[in-house]
Amino acid sequence: MEDNLTWFDKNLVPRTKAYKNFAKEMENTSPEQFFRDGERIFTDKEKNFMAIHQSKGKEFIQGSNFTLKTFFNSNQDFPIKDKFNIPAELVRFIEKQQLANKQLIMQNNRESTEITISNESIKQKFLSDLWAQELEKKTDLSSGLTYTQIDEKQAYHYRNYEVEATKLSSEGSHQIEMTDLEENADFFSDEGCEENLIPASDLPDGWLWRDYDDGSGSLKSPGGYSYYSYDLQTQEYRLPYGSKEWTGMTDFYNEPKTLHDFKIYAEGDIKEKAVKNNLSPKLSVEEKNDLLNHKSFNKENKFLLENLQITSNQRKAFSEKIEFGTTDGDYSLIKEQMDKIPNVIDGHTL
Repeated sequence: MEDNLTWFDKNLVPRTKAYKNFAKEMENTSPEQFFRDGERIFTDKEKNFMAIHQSKGKEFIQGSNFTLKTFFNSNQDFPIKDKFNIPAELVRFIEKQQLANKQLIMQNNRESTEITISNESIKQKFLSDLWAQELEKKTDLSSGLTYTQIDEKQAYHYRNYEVEATKLSSEGSHQIEMTDLEENADFFSDEGCEENLIPASDLPDGWLWRDYDDGSGSLKSPGGYSYYSYDLQTQEYRLPYGSKEWTGMTDFYNEPKTLHDFKIYAEGDIKEKAVKNNLSPKLSVEEKNDLLNHKSFNKENKFLLENLQITSNQRKAFSEKIEFGTTDGDYSLIKEQMDKIPNVIDGHTL
């Protein structure tokens, strides 16, 4: 409607008391209160006032580095525009936004890019990406923070993104573009698929393999996040770092050849990658420490040594032979005792 304003609207209406009162309310009230959380219905006169008010601030807003438009669901024609010159201001503002009755369009005026933030999942992914950029080139957003603290900020928002995206997936929502989902996260529809949770064989407690009856699945962390996805039907897998592209299980030498091989490979790989924590999403501090301190232990290879019932004479003879070599007679273990000891114990925990 800004393009349809007349000379009278632009020059005379702003001088009226009605317009000044409306503009004052608009400027001194939070968008949520002004729009009644998206439920307020405006008259034609009020819509005209809004168009006039927006036209007056347009030139000032376009001169900023970032422009954020807030569209309330009940008033799509009249977005609230906010300008930000530094990333820190933008991030603080977006973090506070609740998106139940509105959506945001963020324009980067320096790079001529635009992103629509229509739900909490996209919001958290956007914030995670901003913090990830700070690891490459710091701005005022990360002023005073160490790279470890920046990394934790990025991981925090990425975990929130995973949680929110999973909620949308389970609800059958199509608000997030599928291309974005495929590039950034693992999502397996629960519809028509039985989920089996199998403890990882060589990882700390809480790490589970999430297996679905359609032949897909992933490694699930104690915090509930997905790593190392696979699709048994297509014989492909995907790693939680790098380009995150799907790779055929038989494409490369020394790569996993079967699902069993893949799981062994993934469990060993995540323990190695935990050192630098260059995974996506990042491991929590507790998960990282548990992986680094975990001692390899295969439950299937657990062996409990039976009581050999060694006699006091055998024990004394062994001790004396080692220390003095003076014991007469043969007090070696008898056949029944020897049979209880395995010939090979390599790889077993006694």
